[in-house]
Amino acid sequence: MFAELNACKYLFLQEMQEFKIHRLRLVLAEGGVDADAPAVSAADMPNPKLQVLLKGSKPITLSSNSTRYQIVFNSYISYAATNIVFLVTDDGQSDGKKAGIHTDSAFLRYVEEATYATHEHPGPFTHYCFFCFDQKIDVVSTTPPTVEKISG
Repeated sequence: MFAELNACKYLFLQEMQEFKIHRLRLVLAEGGVDADAPAVSAADMPNPKLQVLLKGSKPITLSSNSTRYQIVFNSYISYAATNIVFLVTDDGQSDGKKAGIHTDSAFLRYVEEATYATHEHPGPFTHYCFFCFDQKIDVVSTTPPTVEKISG
């Protein structure tokens, strides 16, 4: 199902919820260019290069027909949501994928240094990340998530 997530051009985080004990649920929705919306007005942009880039562009939105995916981690060691504006890309995570699995990353090193988790206890763990339109979600878990399409 990660391949299907990676085929999405735009993903939006719609829900991030802890439920039961140490379980995490994410709902991601695929966005798209709103062809029916009026073009963005770039004339009031102070930067001429930005005016050229935005001229004739359309907003990227969700609709009731947007495909939605539910991602559930039955346990986790740590997770974080980072505003994309402040994101520093690290350790090969700039490969353009929307959903990724990493065995070496700055977030994994953080978890190894900031928690008591080790590969002996609770066991080997992996870094899962989801690049959304407005944020990046990082989750470290000993078990892979279940991913299912819930609409669309």
